[in-house]
Amino acid sequence: CYIFSVPVAHFTKYKIDDAAKTTPNVSGEATLSGETTQVVLDDPNQNVTVEVASGTQDPTIDVSGIIGVDGTGVLPEIVINSDVADVVIPDGTTVTGPAGWDGIISAPTSGTPSGGNAPAGFAVGDTVITLGSPDGTITFDTPVVITLPGVTGAVGYRPAGSSQWTEITNVCTGTYESPTGAPAGGECAINNGTDTKILTYHFTSFGSLLDTLAPDGVKNLGAKYRPDTKDVKLSWDAKDKTIEKVYVYRGTNKNFVKDNDSRVSKQKRQDESFTDSDVEIGKTYFYKIVTEDAAGNQSGAKVIKITIPTNGKAAVGVLQGTESASKDNATSGNDNGNAINTANASNDSGSGAVLGETVGSGNQAGFWSSNWKWILVVIVAGAGILVWRKRKQGSGNITK
Repeated sequence: CYIFSVPVAHFTKYKIDDAAKTTPNVSGEATLSGETTQVVLDDPNQNVTVEVASGTQDPTIDVSGIIGVDGTGVLPEIVINSDVADVVIPDGTTVTGPAGWDGIISAPTSGTPSGGNAPAGFAVGDTVITLGSPDGTITFDTPVVITLPGVTGAVGYRPAGSSQWTEITNVCTGTYESPTGAPAGGECAINNGTDTKILTYHFTSFGSLLDTLAPDGVKNLGAKYRPDTKDVKLSWDAKDKTIEKVYVYRGTNKNFVKDNDSRVSKQKRQDESFTDSDVEIGKTYFYKIVTEDAAGNQSGAKVIKITIPTNGKAAVGVLQGTESASKDNATSGNDNGNAINTANASNDSGSGAVLGETVGSGNQAGFWSSNWKWILVVIVAGAGILVWRKRKQGSGNITK
């Protein structure tokens, strides 16, 4: 079991005069606003709903009339509704405060603490809240529920005195309406596609985490021209379960730009093939395959080249490598399509011969294209030496 302590820097203690305080009405309802910032609870048997108006500065709930001198007490159900976060403390929950706790609970405060180090593969999101007490840690014997509106991705917490955020990886059991399953002393989270609920035994800092880790690219990329149907069929494996979409782009040179004009397909991860029927005999095509996860992170583009034969025969594509990851110009406008890493081509199967090309290691063509001038010089020099020797032999100056 780990213990959170909420740092004093996250809170400012104000002396609340009686004019700024309110109590629940007979129905257990109370509203906090610009002038009334604290609700006082002194009936352990009255369930309370506290509405916090937008823009209320430092809203608090005073439960000092319910807790004992030892800093513990059994609370009624307390529901806090605000545009920052909603909180539900279940009826009959025992609360324990730190030594010297004054019984004041700060309602959720937006934007604190700022910054901090996100877990690997994440960045801290726009939703960050803190709730608790400047006196130290407030703990509960039953998990409380915190709802973060508008958050559907990863969430985490930041312990007091630490700059490190930790992802909440436990998924709550039960339903979104009635979540369960928070481990003792820990947290779990569940979302309904719109908001996220966190079950926790402590009040501390919570927030959204933005996924920044790109998904894996496709594997085993292949391309085949089928003369009977006069089309090119691409196939691949998309094993990474974080992949949500696969984009296919087509151009007539390897440096073509990925944008709306060159995109020929957008499909789900499970659809591991694409057929291009709009091809012409004798033309060469380059296809770039990009994966994308739910957060919009994109993989580098796997590139494959194929030439459509003029003799009516079948042909297969040759892998060209992997481009560095960047979104297409329709989204980011940053991709120039030139960053080809040919070393990555060896990581995929499915390469083969295109009409007029030789199946091989891929280094043969590069060797001849880079060194043909020197090879020609050696051949010419050798021929010259051979002629010179023949002439010398004919004049009797060189012995056979």
